[in-house]
Amino acid sequence: HCILVAAPGKPKGPLKVSDVTKNGCKLKWDKPEDDGGKPITGYVVEKLDKATGRWVPIGKTLEPEMDVKGLQEGHEYQFRVKAVNEEGDSEPLETDRLTVAKNPFDIPGKPGVPDIVDWDVDRVDLKWEAPKSNGGAPITGYIIEKKEKFASSWDEILTT
Repeated sequence: HCILVAAPGKPKGPLKVSDVTKNGCKLKWDKPEDDGGKPITGYVVEKLDKATGRWVPIGKTLEPEMDVKGLQEGHEYQFRVKAVNEEGDSEPLETDRLTVAKNPFDIPGKPGVPDIVDWDVDRVDLKWEAPKSNGGAPITGYIIEKKEKFASSWDEILTT
């Protein structure tokens, strides 16, 4: 009897993209159902930057997942992964849609001008309007800064 060995089958999809930021993301997929008769030695991951139109290797990984770094903010990407054994590379598993490298939210708008509500010799009470836009995520705090009348720089005094 003969034993047939070949390159592995393509990784099992879908090729999931998560934790997208302006310069990276996380990729995850499943092992192929067919290893080609030889152990899988790893996976080759590539990206397609729509701006250049070329598939470029990102790296190799032993596990069916990878943290991708070095993306360019605002660019659209597609990803693909191939399983590898001693006999060669599988057919690629590709993402089914483009991923835009961007943070999941933007910086918030500026708050309103602070009003002095009350004061004493050693303190001042301030009040201000929240920004019109929170950038898509809840405001987590405000940084209060002060500047002496003739000083050239502002000093952070409180986070609230």
